Amino acid sequence: MKAPLFLLVCLVFVNLASAETILSVNLEVYENDSVFDRGIRLEQNNPTDSFFPGDYRLWIADSDNLTLFEENMSIDFVIFSDPPTLVDKTLLEVRVPYNTRMNHLSFYRGEKEIFSAKIEVCNNDSFCDISKESYFSCPSDCPLDEEDGLCYNVRPDVICDPDCLKGLDPDCDREQADLGEEDSFAGKDQPPNYFLLTGVFLLVLLMAFFTYKKIRGSSQVLANQ
Repeated sequence: MKAPLFLLVCLVFVNLASAETILSVNLEVYENDSVFDRGIRLEQNNPTDSFFPGDYRLWIADSDNLTLFEENMSIDFVIFSDPPTLVDKTLLEVRVPYNTRMNHLSFYRGEKEIFSAKIEVCNNDSFCDISKESYFSCPSDCPLDEEDGLCYNVRPDVICDPDCLKGLDPDCDREQADLGEEDSFAGKDQPPNYFLLTGVFLLVLLMAFFTYKKIRGSSQVLANQ
């Protein structure tokens, strides 16, 4: 295993060891106060460790409107390049420790609510909505062997998670090895190529015929002498 890939695998294991169940809130925020949902779902990750105070506020409550999470934060509509570039939108990701009582959230700029959403992590409709669901929160809709945008399978469980990078899921390597063995066995079990055998047989007959003609011609010459 190459060194960079080995380090990546180690970092994933370390991250998972300290991870917890979090609610990942991903919003596309525009400077004109338009906000679009880019995914609100459960993950196994680490919560956002700090926020810079600012004009924006995320509020999460239960069904009785009791506050479960509230945090002020700042948003910069600028790309810190050289020179800096002003933009009209940015992507915001906030990872919050999950509480099963979480029911809905609101996002504010000052005292103005600019976005709100119901928190639904699983609706059991046999369809994996990756903006809300994942294998971790809704295995009935998002089975492990189907894509949900998140890699969870870093320990052998006989199921290859297609979201994992190469080398992160031992089951994927094992599955590829099994497919290779099946292909090799399939090659051994294939029926013989009758066209090839027929061609070889005809070629042998032609060679025998010409050899016979040559020997017969030589015998007649000797007899005439």
